Amino acid sequence: MLYKPEDVSVDVCVVMYALPAKYWHVMLCLVAFAAVAPTAGLPAIDARSVAGITLSMYTKLNQTSSVLGAAKIDEIQDFFGEEVAAACGDMDCELTRANVILTVGAMGTEAIDGGYKFGIEINIVLPDTSHTMAVKRSLRLTRSSIEALLLNGSVPGFSLLAYSDTYRMDADRSAVCGDGILHPSEVCDDGNIAVGDGCTGSCRLEPGYTCFGAWRDPFLDPSARGKMTLWVTDFDNVTKLTILATDELCLGGDIDEQDDRVFDPEMWLRKYFRGLDANDATPPIPPAGYFGKRFCTQTFTAPYQYEFHDSCIPEGIDECSRNASICSPNADCIEPPDKVGYECECDDQYFVGQRKGASCVADGMEMVVHMSGPLANYVSYQEELALMENARSRIMQFMLRDSLILDNNATDETTLLEGVKRYPVALATPSVQTPGPLLNRSLWRIVIRAPQVHMTEPSVATQDSIFHDMETWSLLFNDTVSFGPTLDQHVYKVNAVGTCSNDSVRPCSSAHDLCLQGSQCRATNPDVTITHLPRGGSVARV
Repeated sequence: MLYKPEDVSVDVCVVMYALPAKYWHVMLCLVAFAAVAPTAGLPAIDARSVAGITLSMYTKLNQTSSVLGAAKIDEIQDFFGEEVAAACGDMDCELTRANVILTVGAMGTEAIDGGYKFGIEINIVLPDTSHTMAVKRSLRLTRSSIEALLLNGSVPGFSLLAYSDTYRMDADRSAVCGDGILHPSEVCDDGNIAVGDGCTGSCRLEPGYTCFGAWRDPFLDPSARGKMTLWVTDFDNVTKLTILATDELCLGGDIDEQDDRVFDPEMWLRKYFRGLDANDATPPIPPAGYFGKRFCTQTFTAPYQYEFHDSCIPEGIDECSRNASICSPNADCIEPPDKVGYECECDDQYFVGQRKGASCVADGMEMVVHMSGPLANYVSYQEELALMENARSRIMQFMLRDSLILDNNATDETTLLEGVKRYPVALATPSVQTPGPLLNRSLWRIVIRAPQVHMTEPSVATQDSIFHDMETWSLLFNDTVSFGPTLDQHVYKVNAVGTCSNDSVRPCSSAHDLCLQGSQCRATNPDVTITHLPRGGSVARV
């Protein structure tokens, strides 16, 4: 409990009668702020020889006076005292207001946003080092914890502009491993003497662990003690990781799992420069060495399209699983095996409006063509597949050239090929056995898809277009070869079907004339089906 005796003055620092005599020398009026202007950062903290805590802060108070009154000092003093008392928990910290000494900076105040800025230092005396470490481990006095309480109105009109906390040990107590304080003989101290948590019972780093920010020589044993580092920006605005003369050392919160692989910048230089414009500054590249995984992840700048993810070796960024791609909402995001970059591919029921899945359109036209290759037994499957893919390319080029598809920045053969990536050329019948021009030839299916807005539908529907006129088709596919029977050396032949002259979708034949309104059955139409799909395409053919 924090007591608040009425006869204790807090306007100035005085020797408090309630303290043991050995603490009197720390109760003199503090002048730490006198040498530091309020805009220069937090004031330096005086060294102390007693266990406790020093809190230095710049604060803003919403008040019209430039003087921090006694009532507000009491309120601030009690707030921090109560937080320390709560942090002590079952360990009685024997706190009274006499143990919580608040000093207002000597450099005066500064008007700021409807209030005044004050420099404040609070020194809290605790019985011994064990109580100090209990408060530290509670995390109740971290800036984030204090700000959360202030936002909830714990001290009305009071907010933090800058804040630091320093924990002191009792100078009369000998160095003990596990007290959470770094002594000259220790490399680490995580507040206990347990093993398996990175710091041994003798306060040495365990194999596989390092200090956050430490560098270890790549030519030595990875477990050899290293040096601490600091990111430094020079006068030319170049940032680099500087290896300090300070030996590696850390408290529990800064013990880091070590990456057992050496970070070697020579392996990554080309990737660092990839993607940079001429005026871009080179990212800070750390020197070769062993580092902690958390340190690499939090402070290293990765090459373009890479990241440090719990590792000191750059890994490709998985944009797809993080929804970090720029794919159309109707496109699939596809990561390559190495996770470097990604591709967008329109869903198979949509039509490619722009390249690489940037636009996927629901409304489109699908054209299915059936045609044959050379006579069977004269070419291999792979050779015939290549011929059919060439035929598909010819049809696409003809459609663009004949303005059946609008040839603009959004549509070209590359876009059309992307639109049928999941609709590959497929073998429908290995060898036609029905008597006729396709006898002993294989029959293939070719699909072409395009958004409705890219189609000139009247041109597609005209009777003399490639899709309705066998003569036009024959002019496009008149290739011959020198092998096979001399009477039929054509490389390509289109399958012919009967359709009504007034309805290209309605099938018919000479034996079954199903045409309406007196139209005639045209039995020599190319075997082409054109379908308008207003709400997405059909299931992909694989």
